[in-house]
Amino acid sequence: EVLTSHGEEIIYHNLPIRQTDIFEGRRDEITKIQEWLSEGDARLCLIYGDGGYGKTTLVLEALNKLKEGTLDITKKLPLIICFYSAKKTKWTENGLIYLRSAEPIIDECIRELVRSQKSIGKDWFTTSGSALISKAQSLLIEQKITRDDILLIIDNTETLATTMAESRALADSLNKISKVLARVIVTSRRREEIAAEPIAIIGLSEQESVALLKRLAREYNAQPLVQAGEPKLRKIANQLMCKPLLITAF
Repeated sequence: EVLTSHGEEIIYHNLPIRQTDIFEGRRDEITKIQEWLSEGDARLCLIYGDGGYGKTTLVLEALNKLKEGTLDITKKLPLIICFYSAKKTKWTENGLIYLRSAEPIIDECIRELVRSQKSIGKDWFTTSGSALISKAQSLLIEQKITRDDILLIIDNTETLATTMAESRALADSLNKISKVLARVIVTSRRREEIAAEPIAIIGLSEQESVALLKRLAREYNAQPLVQAGEPKLRKIANQLMCKPLLITAF
């Protein structure tokens, strides 16, 4: 999809739509993402926090604002935004298979990026690891596309490493990708051991949680919540640990 923002073009993106139309708070976190996108030399950004705090929701909110032109950055827009959700399952001609290490998942992430430029053949599937990253780098150089032209998002990376050795291998892959292929945003439930700009995601403030409860109550016509007073709503928010996912489910 070709998008224009402030006279600039994002030639390709596969961003999912926002996960919610009712987004509340997170101004500081969005500002940090905005600042990271504006910095020229910052290669990796790690957005981390416990499940249910809205890491993916935050990233998609910020990047959808970017493609719509409502998130101003001082740096030129990326030509390519590639979103990839890390998961350890994959459909093949033999049915659903379970991937037992990070490498094939990172490999598929690289192939997804390459697909933005060309249809890929068998040679892209017989190469893996560092060799695949180098192969992709050569293709992008041919296309006169630099690392700064590409923004790669790898979501849910906590699924990719369960041992120290796997964590080191993941860090090595992410560092190489960020050096030669793309600027990278990573989300994880852990603070991954990578050289990245960290953005910690914790619960909403009590005030933000109450505001979210009120907006959801109006949206879904939940009369007991619409009629509840501030003390009751604050109590509910704290019982739900000010987690956006729990508040929305409630």
